[in-house]
Amino acid sequence: MEHGTAGQSYAWEGEVITNATRKPNQLFNDNPLKLGIFGINAINAQTVAPGSWHPGWDEVLAAALAVDDAGFEAIVPIARWKGYVDGEPDHRTNDVFDTFSFAAALGQATKYATIFSTVHASLVHPMMMAKLGATIDHIAHGRWALNIVGGWNRPEFDMFGIELREHQARYDFLQEWLDALRALWTADKEIDWDSENFRMKGAVSRPKPLQQPTPPVMNAGYSPAGRDFTARNSDIGFVMIQDGNPDNWRTQVAAVKELGRQAGRELKVWTAAHIVQAPSHEEATRYIDEYVSQYADSKCIDSHVKTLAMEAQGLNDAAINMYRRQVAIGFGWVLPGPPEFIADELQAMTDAGFDGVLLGWHNFIDGIAQFRRDVMPILEARNLRKPFAGV
Repeated sequence: MEHGTAGQSYAWEGEVITNATRKPNQLFNDNPLKLGIFGINAINAQTVAPGSWHPGWDEVLAAALAVDDAGFEAIVPIARWKGYVDGEPDHRTNDVFDTFSFAAALGQATKYATIFSTVHASLVHPMMMAKLGATIDHIAHGRWALNIVGGWNRPEFDMFGIELREHQARYDFLQEWLDALRALWTADKEIDWDSENFRMKGAVSRPKPLQQPTPPVMNAGYSPAGRDFTARNSDIGFVMIQDGNPDNWRTQVAAVKELGRQAGRELKVWTAAHIVQAPSHEEATRYIDEYVSQYADSKCIDSHVKTLAMEAQGLNDAAINMYRRQVAIGFGWVLPGPPEFIADELQAMTDAGFDGVLLGWHNFIDGIAQFRRDVMPILEARNLRKPFAGV
C-alpha cells in the first residue's frame, strides 16, 4: 500500500469489517440486551457523598471480575488526562487510570467480557496505537475493542502542548488517524504514508490483532460531523438518552442506524444508565436528592459544564442543564427504584432499539452485586438475556 504527497485525501483500502465477517466477540452475541460497565477507572460522579466511587486498582479489578463472572459483555473506561478543576492538582478528578494498561491487565484477569481502551486520537500516534492495540488483543485472546474520542477538555490538550482543533477539523483528523491505524493493522507489506498529519516511511506493525480484519470500534458523535464519522467508521455508535420519553429514544436510535445503513454499515447502538436501586422509587429519589443537594461538588461541576458547553456541539441548553444534574449523580440516564422498575426501563431501552447499555452505580462493588441478585433474573425471565453459565 503506497500513499502520495502531503495534502492528498486518504481512504483506508482494506476490507470494511461487518458483524458477518467478524470472528466471535461477545459484543455481538445474541442477547437482545447487552450489558457493560463504564468508568470504573475514575470517579463515577462529581459528588463528595460518603461511599462514592474513588477507586484504587484493587477496587477496579474487583468490579471487573464481578461483571465478567456475571456475563456482562463490555468494560469501558473513561479517558481523562486532567480533572475538571484547574489549579488543584490534588483534586480527585485528576485520579484516572490509563486505559491501555487498564485493558491489558483486565484482559489477562478476565475470561468473557470485551475490554475497551478509550483513546484521544490526537494524543497517540497511529503507529503506537497499532502496536498497543494488537498487543492487548493478544493478551485478551481477541476480547479487546477501541473507543475513539476526539476530545473536548482543552486543559488536557494544553498539558501536551497540542492544539484542540476546531470541531470539524477534529473529525477530519480522526478519519485519517483511523484510516492509518487500519492500514497498519491489515497491510501485508511495509507502507508509506505522507500527509498533513502523519508521515510514515516503511511502516509495519506486527503482530496483527487476533480479531481480523480489525478489532471493534466504538464512537460517540452528537454533532452532524460526529454522527457522520460514527456512521462511516464504527461498529457501535454510542448515544446519550436526553429525556424520559421512549418514543424519542426510538427516534434517536433509528436515526443513528439509518445513517449507518446509508454508509453501508449495520451499526449497533448503545447508551448508558446510572442505577440507584432501592425498595421503592420514592426512597431512591430521596437518596439521589440528598447526594445531589448536599454533596454535589459544585466547583467541579461548574468548571466541567462550562468547558463542555464551550467545546461540544450537538448539545442544546436543555441537554446541558440536564447534564449538570446528572454529573452529580453519575454517568448516563438515571434509573431510580426497585428491581422491577430498573428491568422495565432496560426493557424499554431494548424495545426502542438500543443493543446495549453501559451501567454505573454510586458504588460499583455493591451495585453490581445487587443488580446480579435482583435485576438479572428478571431480565432473563423476559428473554432479554440468556442465563450465563460461565466460561
